[in-house]
Amino acid sequence: MKAQVREEKKQYEFVSIDTASPCNARCIFCFNDWANIKGAIMPPEVFQKTLPLLDMTGYDGFYVSCLFEPTLNPDFCRILQMMPESGRNKAFFTTNLVKKLSDEDLLAFSKANLDHINISLETYDQALYDRLTGTKGSHFYENLERLGVLAKENGMKLRLITMILKSNIDELPELIKRAKNELSPVRHELRTPYYFKASKEQMDIAESELLMRKELDVKGKALLNAAGDDDNIIIDLSNDLESFVKKRSEDFDTHVTSFAERPGSANFRVRIESDGTGHFGHRIETKELFDLHDIKDPKQYFNDALIRLQALEASNYFLGELSEKKKSLFSFAKKKEKGVAAFLTFPVEVSDLRFPSSLDEAVLYDGRFLHISGWEASSAKNNVASEERLFLIKDKERFLAFRPFSVKRPDVASALSDESLENSGFYCVIDTKGLSRVEELSLYCAIISGEKLTAFELASV
Repeated sequence: MKAQVREEKKQYEFVSIDTASPCNARCIFCFNDWANIKGAIMPPEVFQKTLPLLDMTGYDGFYVSCLFEPTLNPDFCRILQMMPESGRNKAFFTTNLVKKLSDEDLLAFSKANLDHINISLETYDQALYDRLTGTKGSHFYENLERLGVLAKENGMKLRLITMILKSNIDELPELIKRAKNELSPVRHELRTPYYFKASKEQMDIAESELLMRKELDVKGKALLNAAGDDDNIIIDLSNDLESFVKKRSEDFDTHVTSFAERPGSANFRVRIESDGTGHFGHRIETKELFDLHDIKDPKQYFNDALIRLQALEASNYFLGELSEKKKSLFSFAKKKEKGVAAFLTFPVEVSDLRFPSSLDEAVLYDGRFLHISGWEASSAKNNVASEERLFLIKDKERFLAFRPFSVKRPDVASALSDESLENSGFYCVIDTKGLSRVEELSLYCAIISGEKLTAFELASV
């Protein structure tokens, strides 16, 4: 079986930046732990070093603000103008509109040619707004009205985010209609607050505003009716009081689970704080930190970082290669104890049998990292659990072993009327550095039986 290899350049899933880390609101559903946050303002010359990342991320992937309020940076309008026109359609920022903004500021926002601006809108009631945001006498509504007019005049897209709370849920059906008429948002997302870990006081307040599942099921119907068939209105009722309390009692870890627990390709992310420091994240363990002040060539640095991250990702799949001492034996890491790989050797026998299989996709990133996905029936037919199977890549006369991630494939089980193929799917990342041409590699699924390793050929890449 021959697979068509598609070549692509790897990008960061998103780049999350804050150009200012103070905030002039204290929203009750905010997950920032303010007792441990030191405010900082990013100078324009430091923001300049983030701009190469515009070419390294995709649509909607460049956050000019994320966790804090960007308008508190006195150079924010200048920062928006610094971005090259060709990349602005990837960028957006989020603002609370609490600060009094001049007509010039709002005009600059509306003419920035970004993909969109995010705005939080929980209520049209001033007293409730003050309580939910921890503000008093803010300029939110006048700013919102003026920005709404300018956005329509200059083609700037607005997105609204509304938290579904005890205090506002009865108002939300009317809020949905009013916001649609007055602001014409391209997207209006209404959702229950995510679980977060912060100070006890913050979590107590947030908990007091969450609705029980029964309440959400009943009152949520009015929201769905108000949204109607408008695809731009998204309603998410998934988080309820019961789940929040349960996670809190278990001291639930809000961080991403380990790489081994999350099958599929790692989507690399960049986080840059307003003081210029940053790190990489999502699904892989890396302790690499950086400081923009110290980086002379940010384009080169972030390009090189993508290669390092992909190599680290691929290392999670790689087990070992043919033993040099005994060429008839295969040496691989079967398990890890206390962080040290335990190596076992088995004779390799290539079987003439062929089982149904499909290499659905093969993508080569940056000319080096091969991502393969599909399904195979050899492990199921040999009564081997999908998580225990090995993949072998034959490169000329040597074999290399990999541990693929198991992926559920109910479509395959249904199409072939065979329940044993429910977990027949796989995903694997292979670092091809030092190997022959990708087109010359062959893929096998290996089954351990007795004291030998039986390999069933799946595909020629």
